[in-house]
Amino acid sequence: MPFLRLRFNIIVLFLLARQIFCFFLLSGHENINFIYVLFLETKKMIHTILQIYTTFVLASNVTSNHVEPFISDLELIVSSTTLDEQIIKPSPNFLNNLEREIQKAKNSNFTKLTGKSWIIPKKPRLSYGQEYLVQSLDKTARFMFDYYRVPLVVHDISHAQGGCLKPHKSHRNGLDVDVGIYSYNPQSSEFQNKFEIPKYFNNYLSLASNWNFITMVQVHGDVNWIFLDQKYISQLRKEVISSYGVDEWNQYGRVLKHEPGHKNHYHIRYNKVPFVKNAT
Repeated sequence: MPFLRLRFNIIVLFLLARQIFCFFLLSGHENINFIYVLFLETKKMIHTILQIYTTFVLASNVTSNHVEPFISDLELIVSSTTLDEQIIKPSPNFLNNLEREIQKAKNSNFTKLTGKSWIIPKKPRLSYGQEYLVQSLDKTARFMFDYYRVPLVVHDISHAQGGCLKPHKSHRNGLDVDVGIYSYNPQSSEFQNKFEIPKYFNNYLSLASNWNFITMVQVHGDVNWIFLDQKYISQLRKEVISSYGVDEWNQYGRVLKHEPGHKNHYHIRYNKVPFVKNAT
């Protein structure tokens, strides 16, 4: 019966549009808003087809006993709010799975920080991050090494696939990195970068080297916060304003933020960047 065939085709068209939307949603597609608009436009088109179908049926004088059940079924499917709610307001399990899938896709672009003479990853299994974080940190470390002849010590960034990294609350998405603090030892006349509470911090060369590092991190990357103990922040602020002026501090010092547990290292948090999939 042609009416049955047409009814079946319309249902398939709608369900296909819905499945395409769900596929892009699950794959973490960056143009998800566009896909949803496309889905809604497809739904409007099916409404129009339904109206034409109804008009054609009535014009053909087909008995209502045959036609009305078909039309009512179609109207129920196409106008169902339940289907929309499954997409717009999915279940918690669906959201959790979706978040994991999208994060997995994003983290597939993670790059491993490799050791060089100017940068030392102490935990190779936790040395994966967003590519631009790795590049930015590498450039900063190279600058500091050329100037002070001491490599930057790096501890936690993220797992190769991201996700929870105990005991941290962050370090999940390749945008956070823990690095050592610079200091100048007046007894040995050497600069150091260590992942420990610095014995010599509040001297001019120690403060100057750390300020250069804080500045270069921001020159080479888009930094959100740099977490450090308040004692060091206060000492840096006093020295910077005294030596370079308040404008210098306002330009580069406002990213410094006190956070407990940061007496022995910097925690640098980079800003998020748009997710762009590899072209290949």
